[in-house]
Amino acid sequence: MLATAKCWLTFCCSGRLRRPLSANVEHHQEMVVLPETLESMFAAAGWTRQGSHVDWMDGRQSADACVAAILAQFSGLHVGQCGPGTNQAASDIVFYRAPRAEVSAVLSPWRHQVGNCAAFATAHHDHMILFVNGDGAYFMFTDPDERLYRFSGGFGEFMEALLFGYPFGAALPRDAQPFTAADGFAAR
Repeated sequence: MLATAKCWLTFCCSGRLRRPLSANVEHHQEMVVLPETLESMFAAAGWTRQGSHVDWMDGRQSADACVAAILAQFSGLHVGQCGPGTNQAASDIVFYRAPRAEVSAVLSPWRHQVGNCAAFATAHHDHMILFVNGDGAYFMFTDPDERLYRFSGGFGEFMEALLFGYPFGAALPRDAQPFTAADGFAAR
């Protein structure tokens, strides 16, 4: 099975999704990949190298499945520390021990832009919440100023940006669409 997984040119939650080599295959296995630049930091936090496999269909999966793959490898780890970084402050990252669905409610002002997201960690002394959606896109919510940033890279690049203090770019604007009765608000 591991040999089969290595044949695919895709990675779970990478943000760079590609079709499997064989178009006839319905299911295939993917992995959450940690770059070599971070392995020593994660190892110091107690991480050991292991493959985390999840089922993937048609190049998409649920945000919850992506979080499960991340937590299968990094659950409970506290990696890095806050301090001076390359372009901005470097952050620590604390991975949840289990999924926390209630945390996703903070993303409601951006729900039309980000889709269904799930949280998997906090960062910068719990002032940031880290999310992933079913498309493999990563987001960072900053609690003090209630802003949301979308990261354009995959899991490894997202971790590097946080831990080394690389820039994230501009915050996403809040959705301009009004609340509807479907959102739980009565029409006025």
